[in-house]
Amino acid sequence: MNIIYLANVYPETHLKELEVKGKTYVVAPQKFHKSLVSGFTINGHTVKVITQSTLSGNYDRPIYEDGIEYYVIPSSNSMLKPLVLTHQVFTLIKQLVNNGFIPDSIICDSLNVLFCISALLIRKRYKIGVTAIVTDILGIS
Repeated sequence: MNIIYLANVYPETHLKELEVKGKTYVVAPQKFHKSLVSGFTINGHTVKVITQSTLSGNYDRPIYEDGIEYYVIPSSNSMLKPLVLTHQVFTLIKQLVNNGFIPDSIICDSLNVLFCISALLIRKRYKIGVTAIVTDILGIS
């Protein structure tokens, strides 16, 4: 099964870079998503992760780690951030499809609204099933 995973989950090299530059990230969702993605890979699925980074940099090539292919999209600080990210994700998936990677499913973090919007647009365009993962239910203690 070919899976596109939309969430803020980073490869270890990127996590080390975040720590060196003093950037923070939430550890619990990172561990949850990383475990889920690793489980898919261990069970023979092809996973391509699309994530967004708070670091500025040149991420024109995917990062390969433990059989997972990571595509890092730098964060935009403009007022058009939602449109920019949605366009970047849609364009990236369109390139993957044009290069022969036909996803059977898209899995996204439901708490990242921009990834959810991207997933819905892709679902309509390519007729791919979308699953949203809820990592935390806000307001329940």
